[in-house]
Amino acid sequence: MLMLFRRSIQVITLSLFLILLLGVILSVPNNTNLNFFLRLDPALAAGTVMSGRMILPAFIPALVVLVFVPLVGRVFCGYLCPMGTTIDWTDKFLGTRPKGRLRLKRPFNIKYYVLAFLLGASILGVSFLFLATPISLITRFYGLLVYPLIALFSDMGLTFMHPIAERLGLESLVFTNFLTPRFSTQLFIFLFFLLVFATARIAPRFWCRNICPSGALMALISKKPLFRRRVSSACTRCGKCASVCPMEAIPSESPEITIHRECIVCRRCESVCPVKAVSFTAKALGRHTGYRAF
Repeated sequence: MLMLFRRSIQVITLSLFLILLLGVILSVPNNTNLNFFLRLDPALAAGTVMSGRMILPAFIPALVVLVFVPLVGRVFCGYLCPMGTTIDWTDKFLGTRPKGRLRLKRPFNIKYYVLAFLLGASILGVSFLFLATPISLITRFYGLLVYPLIALFSDMGLTFMHPIAERLGLESLVFTNFLTPRFSTQLFIFLFFLLVFATARIAPRFWCRNICPSGALMALISKKPLFRRRVSSACTRCGKCASVCPMEAIPSESPEITIHRECIVCRRCESVCPVKAVSFTAKALGRHTGYRAF
């Protein structure tokens, strides 16, 4: 039930993102709100404000996201981010849990350095934000790569159907075609996301865990959120929760511990716990022990 709820939220959010993106592609009139998801990106908002030396009302949605992070943790990463959802689904499709998968060490985590570089460059008036922030990247993926591919295959399908349409007298279909846009950055976007998706063979959500600057910004203020994972004394330390955590926020040697700055509140650990020792609550109950935050 927990996983169904999360998947439903991800489907709804990604669908809304794609609808708004399609509105931009089709040049829908009065499209001032079509960039809503870009305005949700915390790192993009912070860098833009620093670069412009002014508070922009357009980025109030990102401020709302940051305000909620100390309360509910990195829920944005686990439920709302279209980049995270896309990686979740491609990880599952490609097989993200090979037997004996590598558990990465924390020193590999470079997202804080990426964030520091982006914000430092923004302070100096140089913006690299659209090259590394998750919402801008996933917008390029769907807008510059997926959409042109769909248009290309649709046009090929129409070309195949033309002789049949002509025999049936469907003149409107005979003269219909899809414009297939081409962009100079398509090869770069393809290679970049090929690499992002391929890292699923190393570990799930590799990008989110190790590189994402927006994830780094939220991690800095989510060390001990109000609503967080708690483990009761019923825990048998079986390690099932650690094995399913996509962010390695649960040390395999100490599954009662939670590294909250890495937790995206996916609640997979809660769904697989055989003794129901794991819960996500806003208040520590008397039966909960062994809690530690990192």
